[in-house]
Amino acid sequence: MSDRLQALADPKSLCGDGLALLSMGQVQSLWRCQRLDGRGLTFHKEKALKPLTLGQFIGKPNVRVRIRCRGNGCKFFRVWRVEEMIAGLEKRGQGNGRTDIDELGAKMTTACPMCKRVNWTADLLWVNTETMGWKALGERSFEARET
Repeated sequence: MSDRLQALADPKSLCGDGLALLSMGQVQSLWRCQRLDGRGLTFHKEKALKPLTLGQFIGKPNVRVRIRCRGNGCKFFRVWRVEEMIAGLEKRGQGNGRTDIDELGAKMTTACPMCKRVNWTADLLWVNTETMGWKALGERSFEARET
């Protein structure tokens, strides 16, 4: 009998359960074994089999791309529509709709206006269209995140 357990997290089902904004650290603490014999989970960062690309989000008004500075303590970020990000990448010859979301930060070559470093990361902002906030504000829901 093996003591080895395997757990897989399906991102689609997590989103469906309203857990889209969980960080990996939160998932790890939720799945931490509480048994007295001390079983533990080991998490490995692996490249996605089918990475998210910009083109998958074209025409979705409830999705934005956020580029954040990772400089020491820097809080600077900017938010773009997916179509604007793709147009900018194509204009500079750095990418297109098939560009992976994980690769976006490395493609940003401009220094941060706050800390003057070139150290960017990218993520997607997604607003659930079933919420009252989206129904009331629509695309204006992102204005609070953009300032």
